[in-house]
Amino acid sequence: MFTGGQTNGVDLDVSTEAAAEVRLNLPKLWDPVAGDDYTVREAGDNTIVEFADPVDGDEVRTVFVEMPEAETGTAYTVGPAEVTPDVGEEADQQVWTAVPETEDRKVVAGVSAGF
Repeated sequence: MFTGGQTNGVDLDVSTEAAAEVRLNLPKLWDPVAGDDYTVREAGDNTIVEFADPVDGDEVRTVFVEMPEAETGTAYTVGPAEVTPDVGEEADQQVWTAVPETEDRKVVAGVSAGF
């Protein structure tokens, strides 16, 4: 659960056998505001956060997102996380693969009181 109107952290625990680039699909209304070095682009109903540094081994990537104010019970889909072994290639040359079981529904618990 997340609180609408507040900033929340999303951590990705990543384990690879070789260098790979990682990205995370977020709902379009979520605004990435901080975290590990990343770039953002929109694709359809998603905001895609592409982390700048490749992962090689066991690492964590973090992004902080500002949640939109929404009614209690509003659900959003986070994920999937995606990886590509095409490290350093031009974006149009990379093939991304969704990581199984990295998609989750998050529910807004309420609106921030602004304290």
